[in-house]
Amino acid sequence: MVKEAPTTKTSYLLEKSPTKLHLLVKNKTTDVPYCDTFQVLEEWLILSPDPASQPIIKSCVLRLSFHTQWLKSTMMKGIIRSNVESECKATFAAFVENHIKGKKQGFVEKKPPSPISRLGRGGKGRSLMVESSLHL
Repeated sequence: MVKEAPTTKTSYLLEKSPTKLHLLVKNKTTDVPYCDTFQVLEEWLILSPDPASQPIIKSCVLRLSFHTQWLKSTMMKGIIRSNVESECKATFAAFVENHIKGKKQGFVEKKPPSPISRLGRGGKGRSLMVESSLHL
């Protein structure tokens, strides 16, 4: 299989306010078998207390989530889905290690939610979102 793959990330700013930053990132990969059948969507949500409530903001909530969006039908969905899940989890863990813990910032990770079924989608799925408190 492929060790590295060129990826194009397109970021969309959905909302920006003094207390909320909400981004959607589309990841499109090339030079990988079946790469034209899917793309990975990341959602970044960063929430902080109202700046008027305290003179110095010392914490925020960071929620990272992802979803595989299918562009074409493929028999390889199971293999693709498992690879996407493991790689996204590894990427998010590396982000925490390098950009938060590596800079000596406090980090408290909440337990991921238990598996839930996707209502109306005809199948079961998992919410892989991890909500975290970042103490600055």
